[in-house]
Amino acid sequence: ASTIYQARSDRYVNDVLSAPMHPWQMNLGFIVGGFVRALMIGVALAALAIPLTNAPLEEPLVLAVAVVLSLVLFSAFGTVVGIFAEQWDHTAFISNVLILPLAFVGGVFYSVELLPSPWEQLSHFNPIFYIVQAMRYGFLGESDVSPLLALGVTAAMAIPTYLWAQWLFSSGRKLKA
Repeated sequence: ASTIYQARSDRYVNDVLSAPMHPWQMNLGFIVGGFVRALMIGVALAALAIPLTNAPLEEPLVLAVAVVLSLVLFSAFGTVVGIFAEQWDHTAFISNVLILPLAFVGGVFYSVELLPSPWEQLSHFNPIFYIVQAMRYGFLGESDVSPLLALGVTAAMAIPTYLWAQWLFSSGRKLKA
């Protein structure tokens, strides 16, 4: 969200929009930028955490797919948020009031199977829950739901979010003055 918001705030997004590029190229550029930044942070954290915690890596292929889908989802969502945000507080609001609480109740620190009814069932309506479960399966080889379901739900969120960001670039909505 910060890259596209800063580009809009400082008005250099106009230079990007006037470049001889297709909207899909601009969208892909912003999303790949967020993807690479998050991947670098994640790899650095994993390089520190895995040796310190002896965390297993049971299903690396599932973990890689989950990471790619999650990065596409959050990069595209950040692009959408950055386009719609009118001030920095709006980007922080989404992170602090939407994503962070959903992550905390999505089973990051516990298995949702430990929750009493109806909280266990309600957790399955949380989209972050499926990302957490896909990552958990990649590391531990176990999760509260099928890894295919977790990856499918994550992909079902990532693709429309990417297309939404693409539509915003194609239409110029909130980008062109």
